[in-house]
Amino acid sequence: MNTESDQNVPEEFRRIVHRAHRLLDTLEREYLEIKPEHGATGFRERVFNRMNDLAITKPGELILSTGEVCMEKVAELIKVEGDAISSDLWWIYGACANVVASSRALSASDLDRAWEFMCDAHTPTGAMLVTNRAEEVLTKHVFDAVNKERAGNGAKARHHKSGVMKAKTHEIVRSRSDWASQSRATRAVISKLKAEYGQDALKNFEETVGGWIKAMPDRLDLIPSLKERLSRSSPGIVPVQAQN
Repeated sequence: MNTESDQNVPEEFRRIVHRAHRLLDTLEREYLEIKPEHGATGFRERVFNRMNDLAITKPGELILSTGEVCMEKVAELIKVEGDAISSDLWWIYGACANVVASSRALSASDLDRAWEFMCDAHTPTGAMLVTNRAEEVLTKHVFDAVNKERAGNGAKARHHKSGVMKAKTHEIVRSRSDWASQSRATRAVISKLKAEYGQDALKNFEETVGGWIKAMPDRLDLIPSLKERLSRSSPGIVPVQAQN
């Protein structure tokens, strides 16, 4: 479809040609996105040129006597894309067929039919573009929301599990009041926590469990040797228990 430079060409003719060019550019971009393996010329070579050649050599096969594009012929042409044909390719082929039909109507100076074909080309194109873009946006927002929720739930789950293990640590340490040392108490707690919650339940068992035990307000009453050692290291000073 060539743009006319003659000033005598009706404005309506120019508008149809302009719309056709814009629509073909859109179809070309969409085709490249779906079939990037065919490169920048894929749409022109595999879709438009074949449609246009058919409209010129065998117009009756592409355009029915009813004035509509023959979708059966479009289905035949699309077979070149292989067995796994996406729904997006269907509307690209269908829209291109209507653009070509509009061009043939323009060549016959039938502006009314040219507009009809152009409208038929724009209808599925507009609908599919809106649908595809909406799906992209919706998918992105849904996945972002799901990932955010999963991350939040994961953090909550880890925090809850950590709280449970901390309580279990206190329970184990308080189960006796004659621990030989804090390190032995720590090792005993770690062994039981790993057996119950798994080897990877905490990133750093030694540091975390040791911190939990050290922060216990009654730690010195449960580990007599520690209380005695602290008393010897600071004569006359009563060891102060950790505060809640």
